[in-house]
Amino acid sequence: MNNMINNYNNFNIDTIKNGYHFQPETDCYICIECGIEYEKGEVFPVENRYFTAEKMIKYHIQSQHGNRLNTLLSLDKKLTTITDNQKEALSLMASGISNKEIASQLKLSPSTVRHMRFT
Repeated sequence: MNNMINNYNNFNIDTIKNGYHFQPETDCYICIECGIEYEKGEVFPVENRYFTAEKMIKYHIQSQHGNRLNTLLSLDKKLTTITDNQKEALSLMASGISNKEIASQLKLSPSTVRHMRFT
């Protein structure tokens, strides 16, 4: 991963979740993983379509860096404070399987999984 990822502690939670931030000084949307910039007001052609800068940065994040959850879960434990067990539970929740199935795989009770979803 690029050096940009080491600066996650400089961003707010929404920026980290989205994978980009807007820099008013340059009027650009900037990817926090690779640093690519898309200037507001410019139009970007993609596969016979045209995207605004904001739409383009979102497309870039998804097409070049993939699922944000996987990126966040791959960060150092010191930065996220998420344990390996919590990472596994979050991945399973994001996959869409039921609380009962997650509980079975993690050897937990379904009520514990339900609680984990809402805390």
